[in-house]
Amino acid sequence: MFEINNKKVETYKVENYTFNVIKDFYKYPDKVLNLISKVEPQWHKHFSGFFHQGVDFKDLRHYIYTNNITPVYEFLESITGEKALDFGDGHYKKLVNTNYIKFLNHKYDNHIFYPHTDWGKTAIVYLNKEKSKGTNFYHPIKYEPGEEHEEHFINSDQVEILHHIDSEYNKLIIWEGKNLYHGLCMDPKYTDEWRINQPFFFRS
Repeated sequence: MFEINNKKVETYKVENYTFNVIKDFYKYPDKVLNLISKVEPQWHKHFSGFFHQGVDFKDLRHYIYTNNITPVYEFLESITGEKALDFGDGHYKKLVNTNYIKFLNHKYDNHIFYPHTDWGKTAIVYLNKEKSKGTNFYHPIKYEPGEEHEEHFINSDQVEILHHIDSEYNKLIIWEGKNLYHGLCMDPKYTDEWRINQPFFFRS
């Protein structure tokens, strides 16, 4: 199910940041999406009713454990030059999880959705069928991240958009998640359907 279809990496730079793209990444992306759809998603970090969580959007995650995903982690380790992040749960390189988000209103369309950084390099596979707005990458101007879901939406003058990558079905992207602020680019379509991708986290 998680067989890799394409290992051809396209690499380019924006300023001093390196981005990698692999199109048509999975051989059977529909099967991956079907598996994810069978698992009940869970609230991410905070339950519904915590400030914006469950009020202005639903921020959920799927968690699936399978040995079949391990070769994907190992391939991405060879690309990133970093080790897959071990969350200490005893299931190293066996986790399939998602970013699964849906907006409940348009109150914050003129704001930026929680720019943040990760532990090392980050990869995601986009799993929405139709092309849409994907991920923004930012230079902070006067921005320090607050608590997720509470201090979540920020004014657009707090960051400068450095780069944007569209969401296209079964496209994998890799970027320097530790050094580069990033976050989803809000798209009105995500009030009608769920925004879904599969992330992979690494650490040097």
